[in-house]
Amino acid sequence: IARSTDNGLTWGSLITNPFGIHPIYGFTVVNGVVIAVGGLQSNAGMIARSLDNGLTWSSLITNPFGTNSIYSITTINGVVIAGGQNGKIARSTDNGITWGSLITTPFGISSINKFALSNGALIAVGVSSRIARSTDNGITWGSLVTHALGTSSLNVVTVVNNTVIAAGDNGIIAR
Repeated sequence: IARSTDNGLTWGSLITNPFGIHPIYGFTVVNGVVIAVGGLQSNAGMIARSLDNGLTWSSLITNPFGTNSIYSITTINGVVIAGGQNGKIARSTDNGITWGSLITTPFGISSINKFALSNGALIAVGVSSRIARSTDNGITWGSLVTHALGTSSLNVVTVVNNTVIAAGDNGIIAR
């Protein structure tokens, strides 16, 4: 993990990855706590927390909700939401210390790759060009849209001026 304390102008020494050799796929911050997610398909998903802006990491949780890798994490209205393989989503209302029961999503067995926030709604994108939306902090999810993009996976999503933009394999961008 690399860390900058001056808005990216300079970078300090590398900090030990709390997941060892396994990749980190995302970060979020809630109430001053930095939460990281990651893992590998051959190992359980992992969640770690930092109380000092990413300098040290603790509370490593392995396989918190029965999925191998956890690919995305976000915070909406103080609720932390993590998603990963097999369309699994879990929520935390205590800054990532504990995680509630799994939430059923319309992703089925397809992985959730990334989240974005759009006017109070949570957008999730993933494998098979799937897109889903929640308006209640990730508790329930609206019908799934499978975008006919000619791509096998949507890997990133962002929102600009009320326009949701998602991109995936083969350089395909949807909006």
